[in-house]
Order: sequence, then C-alpha cells, then structure tokens
Amino acid sequence: MAAGSCLASVPSEPCSHRTLKTSVAAGSTVHPKQGPKMWNFTRQLWLAVLAALLASVSVDADGARSLLALSDCSAGTAGDIAPTSFRVAYTPGGQPLLECFQVVTDAPCDPAGDRCCLSTTASPIKAPKFKWFVVEAPSQACLTPQAMKLVKWTIAGHTPRTGKLAGTSLRVPLLQLPTGGGTVCVDLSAAVATGCASMAELCGSSTNCAVALGTQPFRKGKGAARRSCCAKEAAVIACSGGLVLRNNTCADLCSGTTCPSAGECYSGGGCNPSNGACNPLTAKPDGTVCSQGSCQGGVCTGGTAFGRVA
Repeated sequence: MAAGSCLASVPSEPCSHRTLKTSVAAGSTVHPKQGPKMWNFTRQLWLAVLAALLASVSVDADGARSLLALSDCSAGTAGDIAPTSFRVAYTPGGQPLLECFQVVTDAPCDPAGDRCCLSTTASPIKAPKFKWFVVEAPSQACLTPQAMKLVKWTIAGHTPRTGKLAGTSLRVPLLQLPTGGGTVCVDLSAAVATGCASMAELCGSSTNCAVALGTQPFRKGKGAARRSCCAKEAAVIACSGGLVLRNNTCADLCSGTTCPSAGECYSGGGCNPSNGACNPLTAKPDGTVCSQGSCQGGVCTGGTAFGRVA
C-alpha cells in the first residue's frame, strides 16, 4: 500500500491515524502524537474559512444568493457619503398615515467626487436598476413581527408588500422601482395598535429619517468593474419654528417677503409661513376707535368715536 493511503484493514481507527501510521512507516518525520492535533487544527481552520464565506453571502428578496457588494454602505450615518445622482425626499402621501419618499436619479453631483454620480461631461450614464430601500434606525415598535406584517410598502404604485428585518434596520426590495426613480410609499394605518403609527416611529426621529438606497451592480464605463451604488440620505420629515419643508430642506418661505402694513383700521395681513404669500387685509368696522378718532371705510378719521373699541 502506498504511503499516505488509509489502512482499511484497521477500521476501528480514524482514517487520519491510519494514514499517519503509514506515513511514519514510510519514513515520515511526523510524530504519531501530532496527528490528531494537526488534523483538528486543519479542520477548525477550514470551518472558520467556510463560516466567513457564508457570512459574506446575502439572500435577496427573490431567493437568489449574491456576495455583498455594498460594503461601503455599511458604516457611517446618513448623509456622510459623497453626493451622488440619487436623492430621497419625504413627501406626505395625501391620506392619514400614508407617507411617501420620492426617489430621483438625476440630482446634480460632481462626477469626480463619487462613482455613483451618473453625470459626465460627455453624456449621462444610464441609471442602474434599484435593489433595496432601507430605513436605518426605526423605533423598536416598528421592528416587531406584528408591525412588520401590518406595515405595507407600495413601490411605484405596485401591489403593497411587507418589508424585511435586516438587523436593526428595515429593508424593502426595490426591484419594481423604475431606473428613473419614483415613489416609495408606506401605509401605517393597519399598525396603529402596534405603536408604529407615525413617521417619527418609523424613522426613530421626529425630524429626520435616515434612509439608504442600493442598486444592482453596473459598469460606469468601458472596462470598469461591475459595482453597486449606495446612497444615504437624512430625509427631513418635519420642521419647526415656522419653517416649512421644501425640497428636503426646512425653509423660511417668508424670507424676503414684504407685506402691506395693516395699520389701525385693518386686521389680518402679514406673511403666511406655509406658502410665503401675504395674508389678506380686512377693514375694521366703521366706528372702531383709532388714534385720530374712528375708522371709517378703513381710514382713521378725526372726530369722536362711538361704541367701538379697536
């Protein structure tokens, strides 16, 4: 029998032991007592390598397995990645507990700053297909199994579906979203009893929603490697202090607006912070007391006022 082969005539011994005996008999310098230790070490090493490979594989919504290509999107917080062509902005859904995000793929960006900027000096690069949408830090109320079943996501008007739990994040497949972007809406109406009934709960914040977009791998140019894009965004969901949400920013719509003064004989007026327009002026009733006497047709006139106080 050749050196290193398994001695089948000694079935009670592990094959590694029998092989070791044969190797020693053939003049090997391996000590017999080192055999089990070496074999166990080798086995543990291979198991560790196998575990690492399995950890690097994800299961997509359609069941297909693929190596994680978005490692550059796994660290940091929303907004810390260089600007890309992708943007996500919150927009009210028009119904109670229906909220939406608007996804665009043609936002201005610097082609030299990030590979996920699809603008070039020659011609725009075709946008890749989307893969997923992630809400990065929802409240615990929105991560319970019951809430995950009841919260429904609608992608570009398609049939509502549920999201998936991804660690402490909420992941929604975007395979149905057109490459040019569209709406990603969430209906929280059925999940009121679970506590996941507002954007503040869904996003884990009353002002911003940390979200991320992931695409399918694509080539940005000839000869370039196929890689995915990851775009993070801190989508503004609420403003305070009289500011209004516009284009993912809290804006003062009355900034720079000058409205007519109401004076003594008019009420109302001033700038409406919700739209930046001037509120209408309304004349006070005739006879309302003013500094010169009383208001008559919106004008303060001399003389004695009767019966009305401004």
